[in-house]
Amino acid sequence: MTKNKFTIGNYLVFPKYGIGKCDSYQQVNVDGKNYEMLVINFAQSKMVLKLPKDKLNNIDCRSLSTPKQMHEALQILSKLKRIYGDWKRRQRVYYRKITSNQLHLIAEVISELRPLIAAGTNVNGELEIYKNALNLFIQELMVVKACDMKTALQTIEQICLIRKS
Repeated sequence: MTKNKFTIGNYLVFPKYGIGKCDSYQQVNVDGKNYEMLVINFAQSKMVLKLPKDKLNNIDCRSLSTPKQMHEALQILSKLKRIYGDWKRRQRVYYRKITSNQLHLIAEVISELRPLIAAGTNVNGELEIYKNALNLFIQELMVVKACDMKTALQTIEQICLIRKS
């Protein structure tokens, strides 16, 4: 990781929390020691995360996708993928893809699970995994495209409708 990711005003993508914005650096006293902490605000979940400045290189996050990367991920949504294997194996694969923190892999999870969810043929757990992947994707789409949630959802719906035709 490079230090420039942690510049005030930058957005960061955390696989567990979603999209956060670097708001400020703050001095915090913990057990009599002063630490400089990066304050990251997660607007959607209304959560604030404070990370020690000297530990930032160990943080599992990435910079926001570029418009080109988002376009490529949206293209993945437009492709219909066949699902192979039993549910336990697929569950592990989906979990790894989501926690990989790579937008194109998150798009693959959505692309594979969306037809099952739409048809109502999903098994236990698939809906939860689908919602997690979709939530991460939508959060990033909203920031990259500077749009609201409704517009982001419409964009995804439109792409998936094109895929059906």
